Amino acid sequence: MMHDIIMPALGMTQDSGRIISWKKRVGDDIAIGDILMEVETDKTTMEVEAQHSGFLAKIFSDEGTDVPVGEVIAIISDAETDGEIPASSSSSKLEQETKSPASPPVSVPVPEVQSLPKTPIVDKYNMHGKILASPKAKQLAWERGFDLGYLVQLGLPQPYHVSDLKEFESMPSAHAPGIEIYVRAEVDGTAFRNFGELIDNRADLPITVAMAAFAARSYQEVLGARDVVVQVDTISETTISYTVPEFASLSKIVQTDEARLPDLIITDLTHSRFSSLKSGPALVPTFTIGVKGDSIEVMLISPQGSLDQLQLVNCMEGFINRLEEPLMYLL
Repeated sequence: MMHDIIMPALGMTQDSGRIISWKKRVGDDIAIGDILMEVETDKTTMEVEAQHSGFLAKIFSDEGTDVPVGEVIAIISDAETDGEIPASSSSSKLEQETKSPASPPVSVPVPEVQSLPKTPIVDKYNMHGKILASPKAKQLAWERGFDLGYLVQLGLPQPYHVSDLKEFESMPSAHAPGIEIYVRAEVDGTAFRNFGELIDNRADLPITVAMAAFAARSYQEVLGARDVVVQVDTISETTISYTVPEFASLSKIVQTDEARLPDLIITDLTHSRFSSLKSGPALVPTFTIGVKGDSIEVMLISPQGSLDQLQLVNCMEGFINRLEEPLMYLL
């Protein structure tokens, strides 16, 4: 049996993605959860995992190719094929390649309909929203490792042009793009899932509050910080920021709309098929949380000058300890 691999939608506004690299080659043995490729949109680079096991039978789109969302880019076969695809394959992509030319379409007059102009709406606090910028500004930002989301958080009006990139010259050194250090861990997710189900029906206590509290308290223990602003992003493009006072109970943690860089960012992938995500240079320490089978995969990335190696490890240790035993740390 053949299984299509399609270009995934990594965001609500995405209509195509660029294949940065293939991590598997034709003929390779594939297991569910293996990283197949890296895909880039205009604001995100993400690893895409295999949803089927078998053998990589064919690749239709090369590295560096822009592919529309939903288009078949490769095929996984249950049986080893040595790169040869059986003619009886039911894959939609193969059918498209082998079908005979269609008859010329018959031209049918269609009444002209005048459409209203579309105005893009961008939430200036939504770091995952569509960022409007000139092609040259996007290219320079990409070449220099600048995240245009920083300009969004500064509240600068869009679209952005090359002249707007001067704002990066005045960035605090702790937030400037540069060398990053990171640590990754995989922990048992049973207790955290049970905890999530326990508070799931409480509108006043969403799971994002607990995530923000766990991250902030780990950060406070390491750096001795007091009030910490934590931004929680989800794959559904929801962004919420919380102010977490030192030693405060969950009920004292409040949402904030303060227009400044947060102290920490959490990217919550627990309701998606992805276990990790890397979206441009990290401006502040950033946790990524994803589900991998029965486990939770956690990654912490820190920009140069924000956390040193020991602080990074201790901050990560405090966070995953809380994920493994959430109730104990809330008592």
